Order: sequence, then structure tokens, then C-alpha cells
Amino acid sequence: MTARLSAAPAPHIAVGDRRHGFILERREEIPELRAVALLFNHEQTGARLLHLATDDPNNLFCIGFRTPVADDTGVPHILEHSVLSGSRKFPLKDPFKEMLKGSLQTFLNAMTYPDKTLYPVASQVEADFRNLMDVYCDAVFHPLLTPETFAQEGWHFDLPDADGPVDIRGIVYNEMKGVFSDFHSHVARRTVGALFPETTYRHESGGDPQAIPALTYEQFKNFHAAFYHPSNAFIFRYGNLPVTDTLAFLEQNYLGDFDRLEIDSAITPQPAWTKPREIAFSAPCSPEEDGSASVIELWLWDPATDPQAAILGRIFSHYLIGTQNSPLRRALIDSGLGEDLDDMSGFDADLVQAYFAAGLRHTRPEHAGEIQQLIRKTLQEDIDRGLDEELLEGAIRRVEFRLREISDSGHYPYPLVLAERCYRAWIYGGDPLAHLRFAAPLAAIKEHRQQGTAFFADRLRQLTLDNPHRLTAVITGSAAMGAELGNLTGRQVAELTKDFDADDRRRQHELTRKLHAYQAAPPDPAALASLPRLKVADLPRENRVVPVEETVFADVPGFIHRIFTAGIVYLDLAFDLGTVPPSLLPYVPLYTAMISRCGAGDYDFREMATRVSLHTGGIGCADLCVAEVADPDRLLTRLSFHGRALPERFSDLLAIFTDLFTAPRLSDSRLLRDLLREQRNDLQAGIVHGGHHYAVSLAAARLARSRAFEEQLDGISQLRFLENLVRADDPADIGTKLVAIHRHVINRRTCLASITAGEPTACREPLAAMLTALPEAPSATETFPFTPAPDTAAAAIEITSSVNFVARAWPIRDWEPAPLAHLHLLARSLSTGCLWDRIRVEGGAYGGMAMASSTHPVFACASYRDPHLERTLKVFQEGLEAAARGLSATEVEQSIIGTIGRIDAPKTPHNLGYGETVSRMIGRSPEHRQAIRDAVLSADSRDIARSARRLLAETGSTVAVIGSAAAIEAARHAGVNLHREPLLPARGERGTE
Repeated sequence: MTARLSAAPAPHIAVGDRRHGFILERREEIPELRAVALLFNHEQTGARLLHLATDDPNNLFCIGFRTPVADDTGVPHILEHSVLSGSRKFPLKDPFKEMLKGSLQTFLNAMTYPDKTLYPVASQVEADFRNLMDVYCDAVFHPLLTPETFAQEGWHFDLPDADGPVDIRGIVYNEMKGVFSDFHSHVARRTVGALFPETTYRHESGGDPQAIPALTYEQFKNFHAAFYHPSNAFIFRYGNLPVTDTLAFLEQNYLGDFDRLEIDSAITPQPAWTKPREIAFSAPCSPEEDGSASVIELWLWDPATDPQAAILGRIFSHYLIGTQNSPLRRALIDSGLGEDLDDMSGFDADLVQAYFAAGLRHTRPEHAGEIQQLIRKTLQEDIDRGLDEELLEGAIRRVEFRLREISDSGHYPYPLVLAERCYRAWIYGGDPLAHLRFAAPLAAIKEHRQQGTAFFADRLRQLTLDNPHRLTAVITGSAAMGAELGNLTGRQVAELTKDFDADDRRRQHELTRKLHAYQAAPPDPAALASLPRLKVADLPRENRVVPVEETVFADVPGFIHRIFTAGIVYLDLAFDLGTVPPSLLPYVPLYTAMISRCGAGDYDFREMATRVSLHTGGIGCADLCVAEVADPDRLLTRLSFHGRALPERFSDLLAIFTDLFTAPRLSDSRLLRDLLREQRNDLQAGIVHGGHHYAVSLAAARLARSRAFEEQLDGISQLRFLENLVRADDPADIGTKLVAIHRHVINRRTCLASITAGEPTACREPLAAMLTALPEAPSATETFPFTPAPDTAAAAIEITSSVNFVARAWPIRDWEPAPLAHLHLLARSLSTGCLWDRIRVEGGAYGGMAMASSTHPVFACASYRDPHLERTLKVFQEGLEAAARGLSATEVEQSIIGTIGRIDAPKTPHNLGYGETVSRMIGRSPEHRQAIRDAVLSADSRDIARSARRLLAETGSTVAVIGSAAAIEAARHAGVNLHREPLLPARGERGTE
């Protein structure tokens, strides 16, 4: 997002004017976003449309529907998948996949929420944007919804052999088996349902795998007829394209065909309780966590439609648990009753009513009463004495900073973040602009702050201590339940087919045969031709240029990026991590967590947390390891410190960094214990949720030095290292190691600085002055030890899950731009072709993908939430073999378009600036990147086939699997060379450091 965001010339339409069947009901400037909001209503159907006119070229279209549920079958989730599987105008099996292949989309997805379903698409190319909008509108209003689609996306009895065993398959069914294998996901779903017991939220909109097989095809069709109608539609538009064109398109092609319906889709609020309630249940966990518990207190707060209440809720959340100095956070962690805050802790305003939660994970169920009393006692004491003024002021400033910052959510682009803010009030009958126009409610809160803290203490008392709508949830981990989930499908099959006779089996066999034939059949050429497409000739030939000025700050080299940042200054300071001895490297993740939260100079860690909140938008530290362009066996490793602040507080940010660099308090035993357990627990939870990333990391670490480095710091090796440290419980020794890392890293001679700001001139001299205060010493780069170990037995990591994550990796031998470009094209072709068809569509996994990296010399294939293992490894091989035989001209063109779309994907201002700095550091010059683009644009089938043949001829590939014990054993019996091992050593054992 490089353009300056200012209000684009909005059409000259006055309130009350009619355009293409729409009437403009409201027109309003949104100075907070430099946008003009236009709110329309479609007179014939009642469809609502909100357009935010800006000069941002990343245009977004999102159509949403209220989709409340009355059971746990997951019908809105299955429908979300299914409407994108063919429509009246585009009668393909999978137009979604085809648009992924041949579009410059910057976002293309659909999302099921507890009470709504959204279909957003975004593109920076006008023709592409209109194509995407057409495909999505036809999908939601006129889907085919065939029985085969329902079976494939939802669930079906799978009986390929008439005399063989019956199975249950389905993409959503397998996805939710994975979700329900995750302890923390299980916790969140059950506790929210219990807090809202008389609303749609008591049901699982995504689908409980135990209930999904109860859904019938008729119920599935009826749900679409009930809710996917323009009278229930909320349409969001953002960007610089004329909204009148969108109005005309919608009226002429879709909305004009419908009449208004009365649709009962209102999301009913939860009636307030007169007294608190409690709930206790079990959730699946790993054997090492058996008996461990999460204890959480939840309160129902204000309606989501109230913007001031939403801002205040975020302020209270940051005040209570958001920093190391937050009173509720410190009381809970210092109590010793649990290891760290439960994942649910915090404020959530994404449902019809907001709620706040606080609690501990890795505690014991018998501690529930103590934890409950501790939370109330802490709140009581803090409210009675009046809230901490500095901490409160810091919370207000931090929330304001986040509201103003142009940032994505980590998953969604900035325009979709804005869309979600609108839906947060819109679908509940509130003002869709309420959460965009934050200046007025924030000003009101600041006015209360000028009068002291009494207003905040009184309001917090009302929301917590005097609020009877409070739920105490005690969730105990059960390894037995986790094991049972692995056998869920078998039990369901036995129960649902116990009365099957020969006719039932023949019928299910015939349905299975039809489904497999449907899945394997190539797309109809006529249907394929109906899909609008870009051509390679339509693509821009040049990479976008990121503003960059190479400079020096007091002998420290650096870069300045003049990019519009909404008035925020981003500072990045990178030090050479290669100076750290290999024996200390596993401690680096703890160091990065500690250095951004510890005390320094005259400030302890509590005071430092308040200082950071008062004066900055946040600080952080992260490790970076990439292969150098000139030699992929050489590493560029950096420890990067990130900070953001308003220009008037830039000097405060520098002062904080100065204290952290020159006098950090890295040996605080209590803080170290807290962070160690938090790091371990987060990493362990992440593996169950996103195991494909860790499987790829484990496989690639045996092939490339850079990936081996990353695996030690961010993969399963790191988790096992942290587990050993937790069991050893020697924070003094850890503190000594962190001090040693700091001494090796913080060195003026190895520093590089980067500034990203709209007007960075005033930052130069203060930054130079700060850098002169850094320690300076001779430095030497250590050699990270690495020996390739391909073709050894595949690592098979056993976790408590009913699905698997499978990965295979190959080394990249040719690191030049053209071969690298062709590997990117191969990865794109596999991801949207063979792996999608064979692993997701036919195999029922949630995803199959391939990846080629420009920063690591490894190519990889992976699957996500996959019911298979051995079969998936065969599909990886068969996919490469098919590519080696050659792709059609259309498939090559689609891969080129999709790859260029990824190259040109928009970035946030900070990612744009610092990303350019990193590229320059590793030798990815603009010329090098342009050479990759040129090779992509000029590639043909022979180039992609050559890349596939090279991988097939490679003798040094590796495999890694993370999955269930049953699947791993079945693959071993089938002849797959797997070395089975637990994720963590059993209690009482020590893992390998």
C-alpha cells in the first residue's frame, strides 16, 4: 500500500439520489481513514451497500449474510465451501480454484463466523476485480449445490469397494476433526457457547464432527434458500474504482432478478443473568498435558454496536492484562497457580455482545476456587484504590495507536480489516460507520481521563464486580478424549451403518463411485471458457519500486523509506546474529521475548512496560535467517529490533532502546520463568493448529543450512529445547546465557538501521545520536554447523490429533533467477492443480500446497489437516511426474498470472519499508527481482517441466510427518520408512538438547 490514502473523488450523488436501483441514504467524510463513506439501499430487495472511497488501488468487494444456526451440523461452513464449487453462469466444479490459478487477486477467500458468512475478494487490477466480483456474486446467488458438492465439501459415506469397509469423508468434516483435536480451540468454542446459552452462539457454526453426519442434503439446500438472498445481504466496497459501476453491475446482473423477502436472520442478544454460572468439561490433550486445566472467568459486556464501549473494552483489556505491569496479569502469573494466561484472555467484540475473559492455563482443576477469588480480589483492590494513572494513560494511547495504524491483522489485508469493523455493528442493526469513526468516542474517553480515573474505576466495577453475567469455566485436559477423537470416525461409521443391509451398501458404493468419477473428471471445456480470465499480456512488466534512500547514521549504514504511514515512524535496527556461538543459539527466542519485556536502566520490567505503552506503539525483537543470493550455503542472520512511535515521541522510543541496549535486566528469574512457560505453551499449541509449517521446517532442516538454523529457533527442535529448560528449572543459568547473547549481538559495528515514515527528516539526527551510544567491539561471525542428512528415515512426530500434516522437501541446486522463477511457477501449478484436486478434493484434506522460496534453497510440498499419510506422499510424487510431462498453455498462463499476483501483493507500510531493507541486505537487488519477474513472464511449459524433472531426479529429498499414532503406524506397516517419536519426552525423561 504505497499510495497516500486520501479521499478519492466520490461520485457526485446527493443523499436521496437514485442510481441503478439504489438510493443513497447517507454520505459522510471519514477523516480517520481519509475516505468518503456512501451508504446505499437497493430499493427492490433491501440489499445494503457501503462504499469507502479512497485512493487505494487495492479494491475490495465483500458480500456478507447473516447466518444464525440452530444446530451443530456446520451447515453455514459447508455452504461457504460449496457455493464456490460451481454456479449458474460458471458451471465448473471449482471456479474458486480456477480464479486462484489465473487471477491477480490480492485476497480471495470466504469465512464462516458464529453468526455471519463473508465472501471477500480484492485486486489492484480493474478488469480482474470485476471478474472476481462477477464470479463471487454468481456463486452466492446462483450456486449449483449438487449432491456431489455436498458430499465432497460436507460429508459422505465412502465405500469404494462394495465389499470393503465404510469410511466417512468430507473436507469440512476433516477440517473440524482437526479443530476439535486442538485443546484451546475446544475451550474457546465451549466456553463462548456457555456464556451465550440462549443465542445462536450456543451452537457450533463450523460444525462439530460428531454432528456433521446428521446434516442432510435437503437441510443444506434449505439453508441457502433461507439466508442467501439480497434482502439479507450486506455488501462492502473499498478502493478507488467508481462505485456507480458496481451499482450498475449488481442491478443488471443479479439484484434486479430478486424481489424483497422478509428474512428472520436477526442475531438475538443474550439476556442478562441475575447470578453467575459455572461450567466444567474435558477437552482433548496430549499425554504430557493429561489432567492439566484451564480456568477462565468470562463476563458479558456491552452491545457490539456501541463504539465507545468497544474502545473502552480494549483499553480495559490492555490495562488489566496487556502488559507485564498489568495488575490482573501479574496477579495471575505471580500466584503460581498456573503457568501463563489462557489463550482466551482478553476482550472480544466480534459477536452481538462483547465479552472479556481472564484466566490461567496449565493449572489444576482444584485451583479453580483460588483463581476465581484471586481475580475478584485483584479487581476489587485496583478499583477501590483508583486505577493506576500511568498504566491507564498508556492503555489509552496504545489503543488509539492501533486504531490509527494502517496494518493488516496478520491474516487479512487492511481493507478487509475495515470491512470487519463495519460488520461488527452493521449486521446487528447498528451504524456500519460506528467503528470507523473512532475520533469522537475516543475524544469522549480522553475527556473523562482529564478528570482523573474515577469514571474508569466505576465503569470497570459495573462490568466486572457488579456484573452478575459471569461464567467460571474449568476445562480439564484429557489424553483419553484425545485418543478417542482419533477413533471418532470408526465409531461413527459403526453406529450409522449398523443397520445397513446389502441394498444400503450397494447404494453407498454407487454414490461413492459417482463422486469419485465427478472428482476425477476434467472440467468441461465450455464451462471453463465461461470463466473470465486475464491474459499474460495484461500483466504489468515491471516490479513496483519501493522508495529507498541508502544513507549512514553516525557511521551505521541504513536505509530510509519515504512511504505514507498515517503519521507513524517505524524504526528497525538489525544486528548480526552470526556472532552468537552455536551453543547459545537455541536461547535466542527466549532472548527476543525477554529483551522486549524486561526492565532496563532505572526501570524494572513493570515500569518499562508502562513506559513503552505511554510513549510508543509497541516494540519487539525477532530473529531473521535467510540464504544469501550469491551463495545459498552462506547465511544472513540478524536480530531485528522493531519500534513504532508518533514523530513527537520518536525520541522517547530511542531512549527506551538506549536503555535496553546498554543496561538490560535480563536475569530477572521470575520474568524468565513466566516467559519460558509462555513460549513453550504457545509453540506447542501452534504445532497442533498449524502442523504443516512445522512438518516442512523439519523436513527442510535436513537439506539447507538456513532452514536448519530456523528449525533450531522456531521449530519442533526449539519446543523440545524449551521443554528441557522448563523441567530443569534453572532461570539463573538461562539469565547468564541471555546476558552472553546480548554481549555478542549488541554491537555498533554490526548494526544496520532502517526508517519507514512519510517525513523522516527529523528522525535522522536523534537516531544518529542514539547509535553513537551503542557498545562497540571487534566481531567475528561464527559458522553454524550443518551437515545435510537427506534420505534418512522420515521423522514421524506423534501428536494427539485425528488428522495429519505431511511434508516432503527437495534441495534447490540452481539459485539463479530463471530456475528459481520456474520453481515458483511449478509450486503455483501444483498448489492450484494436482495437490488441490488429489489431496483436498479427492482426499478430503483441508489443504495441499507446494512452495518455493526466494530466501531458502528448498522446494516443498505439504498437506494440512489430512486424513491420509501414505497416499499423500504418493500424490506429491505423482504431481511432479505430471508436471514433468508438460502443462497445457492455459495451465502455464494461469501459473504465470497467479505468481505475478503474489509478487505484486500489497503490503502494509512497515512491511513494505523493512522488507525492502531485508532484500537489499541479502543481495536481492531490484535488478535481481526484476530478473525473476522477467523469467516468470517469459516461461513456457518446457521450463516448468524441466524444474519438475530436476526434483524427480534429486536423490536427496526428505519427508516429515506430524500426525496421529494410528496413521503413522498404518503407514509404517504399508512400507513407509518412518521413525516414530513423541512430540515431547514423557514426564521424568529429558529430551535431546
